Amino acid sequence: MDLAKTLATLSAAAGVAGGEEGLDGILRPLLLDCCDRVEQDLNGSLTGWLDAPADRPLILLDAHLDEIGLIVTAVTEKGFLKFAGCGG
Repeated sequence: MDLAKTLATLSAAAGVAGGEEGLDGILRPLLLDCCDRVEQDLNGSLTGWLDAPADRPLILLDAHLDEIGLIVTAVTEKGFLKFAGCGG
C-alpha cells in the first residue's frame, strides 16, 4: 500500500458530516486489503475485523471519515452568502 497515495485519496474524498455515504467505496477496499472481513452497521459505519485466537488481546483502532463543512443558510439581497458549520 502506498501510504502517501492512500492519504491523498482519503483527503480528497468528499464526506461532509451527514453525507459520508460516498466514502464507503473508498474505505471498504482499503479495509479488505488488511482485514479478514468488513461489516457495515445500520448507521453506515464500517468495521474491519482480523480473525485472531480468542486468547489474544482485542485491539480497537477508531477513526472518523467525515469532515467539517459549511452549509448555506441564506443569500442576502446584495448576493452575499450566510453560512453555518456542518459537523465538528
